[in-house]
Amino acid sequence: MSGHTAHVARPDTATGWKARRMSAVTLPAGTYSVRVDITGTAGLAFEVHVGGRVAFYAGSDWRRFTLDQPTEVYVQLAVRPTWTGEATLTPVILEGDWTTT
Repeated sequence: MSGHTAHVARPDTATGWKARRMSAVTLPAGTYSVRVDITGTAGLAFEVHVGGRVAFYAGSDWRRFTLDQPTEVYVQLAVRPTWTGEATLTPVILEGDWTTT
């Protein structure tokens, strides 16, 4: 896994959820939109952490959020215990409201 793109593969199921944190960025105050571009199979969840806490879950649709001050933001990949397969994912965070485009 690099800081911005991850490739995951698992041939067998596991016990419990497995999570991997992507690189964090500190964003200035403002409005942002986030989504996760994914190629591969489903069974993955993407937690968006804002200021060290899970703020919401992201997917292929844009989700808007607003920061009142500079804040650390990162996406964490969570893999279901029953998931097997391969996937490549890239979180995308853009300044502004992209949810209406």
